[in-house]
Amino acid sequence: MSRHRWSHLVAPALLVAWLPGLAQAQFTVPRDSFYSRLHVVALAPVNAPEDLENPEPVKALFAGLLESRLRAAGFEMAMPDRTRPLWDSIRALQGGLFDPNTGKPDTAKLRRAQAAFCQEVVRRFNADAILFPAIVVTTARVQGSVAAWDGTQQGTAAKKLFHMMLGTWQSGEIGALSLWVDLSAPDGSDLYMNAGGIQVLQKVGPTGKSIPVQRKDLFADAHRNENAVKIALQPLLEPKKP
Repeated sequence: MSRHRWSHLVAPALLVAWLPGLAQAQFTVPRDSFYSRLHVVALAPVNAPEDLENPEPVKALFAGLLESRLRAAGFEMAMPDRTRPLWDSIRALQGGLFDPNTGKPDTAKLRRAQAAFCQEVVRRFNADAILFPAIVVTTARVQGSVAAWDGTQQGTAAKKLFHMMLGTWQSGEIGALSLWVDLSAPDGSDLYMNAGGIQVLQKVGPTGKSIPVQRKDLFADAHRNENAVKIALQPLLEPKKP
């Protein structure tokens, strides 16, 4: 069970942790063993870091981008406006999902809630799989003032001229955003996981000081947003090789 998915359903704040970039797509079972049976995909609500200002438009944006690409691949969809109420009711029936003494998730309750959610989604919408998406904070490797992570790259210099001045000596790690997707079977087991890089969270100014990207500039590049979805889903959706 992916820890990202547990965080997705229970505690968005957990996603603020710095997560390592995913080197490549992960199929937990062979793609050919399940893909031909996929017809209806239920999309769980897109999660975002709890401290992201005005997150709802971002969630709606990526839900729409995921829907568009999945429908183009031939799938029927059950969207978050239909799946979220199911989770809310299941969570309410389970009671507190965190240990009141430690503040940590109650693993047994979480597993029961997750299983109940998957079963209910399958029953209500005849879904063949459930896709759990989340926007996560991760790390990007910087070399030569270019950050690379989760299938994408982006310049880190705040100004183009400064990028030329930096040359190739800059290196290290910076924060970045990625779209994480986790495809689950009806029984709650993982089928496929991948991440597509969205954008960096910091730039480097003329003095070499890190400059946070302003909220108005986050998710403002339509091409980067669309590309993140493409990267995250492409290994799953790509045509079978002859």
